[in-house]
Amino acid sequence: MKYLGNNKWTKYSIMMENKALQNHLPETSNFSESGLWDLVDKYSTVILKPSSGKRGRNIFKLSSLGEGRYEIHYEDKIDLFFGRNKTIDYLNNKIDFRSYLIQRFIPLLTINGSPFDMRVITQRYNDSNTWFVTGKVAKVAGKGFIVTNNELSGGSVLHVKQAIQNSHLTNSPDKIDFLLSEIDRVALLGTNCLAGYYKEKCIFGFDIGIDQLGHIWIIEGNSRPSLSHFYKLGDKATYRTIREIQEKNL
Repeated sequence: MKYLGNNKWTKYSIMMENKALQNHLPETSNFSESGLWDLVDKYSTVILKPSSGKRGRNIFKLSSLGEGRYEIHYEDKIDLFFGRNKTIDYLNNKIDFRSYLIQRFIPLLTINGSPFDMRVITQRYNDSNTWFVTGKVAKVAGKGFIVTNNELSGGSVLHVKQAIQNSHLTNSPDKIDFLLSEIDRVALLGTNCLAGYYKEKCIFGFDIGIDQLGHIWIIEGNSRPSLSHFYKLGDKATYRTIREIQEKNL
């Protein structure tokens, strides 16, 4: 199957072809009114995000509260709506005919009530087809925000191991090591899928989350990942490693 374009839907569709990854990809569809309510009826809470948006902007969390009541969380604001007509009118006005995706909401691990996910970087040398994980960093949302982009939410960054420990999911070193290796495995599965279509690429970035039960999810894949979160870490070693490989590939 041939895919055109470089948006989030394209990458999701490519990864969904791999059966081993399907259990790590939250159900996602292109935005439509009927598709929205289908996913809300199925999962109660969904995320709406631009197909080609960056830096966590213009993302909405829609939750069904029952009895015709709906809650929309946008940035650090929460609004309540009564009835589907008023809810969809609000969203259509905000979306304004832009291309959007609807995605099942994943209840991510939190630190002091703030959700976090991880930016995972995979790279290869341009004379090799062997991919490897070169960096992981946890992105913690700012207070009251649902998005983990630090620039938008005023959040923070942590080493992934520290973030998992602070989330209180587990204090077992063996369990944490297993989660770290699973994150790498899932990221490399996603990489191998995307690399078959973006053959010239030598770097990918994945936003990966861990839910409250310890299951790993690929929130989205990026073929031009930002490295700013790695630069914000006090320890710049990971950032330097990633940049050195990029420079060798020039």
